[in-house]
Amino acid sequence: MFLAIPLGYFVSVVLFISGVLTGMEYLQAPHDDCTWGELLHGLVVAAWPMAAAVVVLLLIQINKQLENLRLVASYSPAPKESKKAARPAHKTISPAAETPIPATPAAPNLAALAAAAPAASPAQPLAAAPKSPVYPNSPIPGGGRVPQAPAQSQPAPVPPTRSAKRAPTRSESEGLSFFKVD
Repeated sequence: MFLAIPLGYFVSVVLFISGVLTGMEYLQAPHDDCTWGELLHGLVVAAWPMAAAVVVLLLIQINKQLENLRLVASYSPAPKESKKAARPAHKTISPAAETPIPATPAAPNLAALAAAAPAASPAQPLAAAPKSPVYPNSPIPGGGRVPQAPAQSQPAPVPPTRSAKRAPTRSESEGLSFFKVD
C-alpha cells in the first residue's frame, strides 16, 4: 500500500483539475435557448471528474484508517519483568484492587477488549427481592418494565379428538399440513 496512496493522490488531483477545466469550458460556451435544468444537467455531465476525485480521496482516507487500525490491533506490549522472582501463592487479590495499565495515545492496547470477564464471586444470600425486575439492556430509562397484573388462571382448552379412520377437518387440524396449505 506504499505506492497506492501517492498514486491515488495524483489521480485525484488530475481528475479534480480535469473536472474544473471542463466545467469552466462548458459554462463559457454560449447557451442562449437553454433552461436552467438543461444548463445544470450539462454542467454536472461536464464536471463529473470532480466527483470521482472526491470518491478517490475518501477511499484513500478509509485505507489509511484501516491500516492504522490493523497496526494498533496487532500491537501487544512486552510483559514487564518483575523484580520479585516468585509471588506467594496464598495471597489473593480482589478484582477491584487491580488497576489496568493505561494505554498510551500513540498505541492503544486492544488486547484488554478480548480478555475474559472476571470470575463471579461466591454466592451470597439475597437481602430482599425487588418489587419489579430490572432489565439492564432495556431501552426504557431506569432499566425496568411496567409490572403486569398476574393473569387469571383459565383451564387449557381441550383439543377435539378425531377418529383414526378419517382425515382431520380444517377445524381439527393443528398447524400446517404437508400436502396442503390452509
